[in-house]
Amino acid sequence: MTETDVEALKQVDRATLLYVASDKDNVFTGALAKNPIWQGLTFVKEKRALPLDPGTWLWGGPKTTEQLLEETAKALGA
Repeated sequence: MTETDVEALKQVDRATLLYVASDKDNVFTGALAKNPIWQGLTFVKEKRALPLDPGTWLWGGPKTTEQLLEETAKALGA
């Protein structure tokens, strides 16, 4: 996990982006969605920027890992 700017995402353009964001303040479907750089990223155009459940906790032990894997599988359609 890391924090970056949209320009740096061009370096990982072939990836699938999984993100956790609040429904009330989702930068990925809000302000970022209007950004031309964001719109031009392959993973965005190919709909590979996928939300995880907003309640997904990313820090912790085995139970956290289990939830993260379950949410990832759902997002990927597995």
